[in-house]
Amino acid sequence: MEAAVSKLFERYERFFRQALAAKADMDEVASLYASNVIATSLAGIMSGKNDEELERMTTPGFEQA
Repeated sequence: MEAAVSKLFERYERFFRQALAAKADMDEVASLYASNVIATSLAGIMSGKNDEELERMTTPGFEQA
């Protein structure tokens, strides 16, 4: 279990660094979410599907990082 948790956080760290560098791999982003997603931002709470809509919802946040 400890190895799985460590692997999860390593993946999260790698992904977060990519996002901060505006190099987020949207296929990897999608793999982190279920088929339906809920996201929060300063604009409020949004829900959507894990498809093109997810990319549309997350891209502006990556661009601001």
